[in-house]
Amino acid sequence: MKKIYLLTLLIALGSQYLFAQNNENAFGISFKGFVKHEMIYDSRQTVTSRDGTVLFFPSAISKDVNGEDINADPQFNMLAITSRLQGIIKGPDAFGAKTSGMISCDFVGTGTDKVVLPRLRQAFVKLTWENSSLVVGKAWHPLFVTDVFPQVLTFGAAIPFYTLNRAPQVTYTYNIKGLSMALSATTQDDFKSLGPIGRSCSYLVNSGRPELNARVMYKSEHFLIGAAAGFWTLKPSLTNSYGTKTSETVNGMLVNTFAKVTLDNMIVRGGYLFGENMSQLMMFGGYGVSAIDEVTGEQSYAATKASSMWADVQYNHASWSFGLFGGFTQNDGADEKIIGSLYALAPTIDNYMRISPRITYTSGRVKVGLEGIYHVAAYGSLDEYAKVVETTESDAVRILTSVAYIF
Repeated sequence: MKKIYLLTLLIALGSQYLFAQNNENAFGISFKGFVKHEMIYDSRQTVTSRDGTVLFFPSAISKDVNGEDINADPQFNMLAITSRLQGIIKGPDAFGAKTSGMISCDFVGTGTDKVVLPRLRQAFVKLTWENSSLVVGKAWHPLFVTDVFPQVLTFGAAIPFYTLNRAPQVTYTYNIKGLSMALSATTQDDFKSLGPIGRSCSYLVNSGRPELNARVMYKSEHFLIGAAAGFWTLKPSLTNSYGTKTSETVNGMLVNTFAKVTLDNMIVRGGYLFGENMSQLMMFGGYGVSAIDEVTGEQSYAATKASSMWADVQYNHASWSFGLFGGFTQNDGADEKIIGSLYALAPTIDNYMRISPRITYTSGRVKVGLEGIYHVAAYGSLDEYAKVVETTESDAVRILTSVAYIF
């Protein structure tokens, strides 16, 4: 009986395979990705995530009783957790559109305590009509523009100078004569806002509304320019300082302007971003308690602002690629006094600068890369508007080498 079941299963699978070969609209999935090994050296202690593969900034100077900087010791690590597997899905037409999809994972985990565990990066379905498309599922956040972002080797797309986020979403895009316009509604997944209980999706969930985003972009053969904007509301707590129900919320926003120029073998990318309360996008900015009503216990919140600018130049020649990235980001504080807790990424850094040259060589399916990073963070104390003052700079060098086998 078991042999009959096995034979039936083999015939069914064989029939399905033959059907797929003879029907160009049949369902199918193909796999691609890469196996990647990284070696990382830092000249001093650094603020990182995921065992060091995600770089933030140099650790602040911290002197012991003898005046020695505790953080002036180097770090070294080797990792393969950024290795990635993607399943590219094709299926029959639906609703008059071409259908496709993707499911993708790596082993970076959703937190430092979950490194080497599989992490769902993307999982979406896409419907494509002649001039428009609809994406439903987890994909790159609409404020992370896949056409124009830093091409650095260091994992993390050069945060906190540029956004980094993948989110559950519904995104509709309309294209006409080089012009692309998109509207999106998103929520949060493993990229979460900061708040009273740490990073959590609950602040957005409890606001009862999604993030809203819009993007417009013009693209020609050698030139691209565009802007994207987002707005969201967080509810930091369901109760006030007296433990009774509250309706207090705080807003956040970001504007991402960007451009790309392609000249023969050279590509120049760059942009300027500004906003407030952007911690879920891995950028400076958050919010703090700005007032407490002594009678009702109600807490009011004020968002802190930040801005950044970046540029990336890349030159390709045969199997070689040379690049140079530079970025600068600034904490701009709040418009109101912060009298209580502050929830923000790097609230004690006034500004942060990074410059990183890189070189890669590709042979067949193997790509070898080398990147050097010099970065400087200006640490200080906070004034009453959460603006950083009386700063002291901390700088460091990172050397990263990578070997990737691409399939």
